[in-house]
Amino acid sequence: MPVFIYEPDALEKMQKVEGEDWTKHIKDSDSCSFQAFLDLWNDQYKEVQNKYSKETLENIHLRQPDGQPVIYGAGGWHRYSVKGTGEVCFIEIMCGRDDCKRKAKEQGFTII
Repeated sequence: MPVFIYEPDALEKMQKVEGEDWTKHIKDSDSCSFQAFLDLWNDQYKEVQNKYSKETLENIHLRQPDGQPVIYGAGGWHRYSVKGTGEVCFIEIMCGRDDCKRKAKEQGFTII
């Protein structure tokens, strides 16, 4: 089952991949934070879910106003992209530790 940024356990699932200390190193106000992307989705994408097709929204990846396209994982190595549907995807090419791709799959993240 995919992980969506607006689900109550989405941050917890990311912590299971990245480690408990991961969120201590990124402020919620940082444009690369989970909270910043959740706020962006709620402010700009939540309301358009019924205006566009699912296919269209799946082909859109959110960007912060400063151009930041991803959520940073632990140490800034791992990256997560958020689709217009709210689905959070783990970016395989940025996988810094071998076990993280496996953990991401176990938590339900789509690997791109």
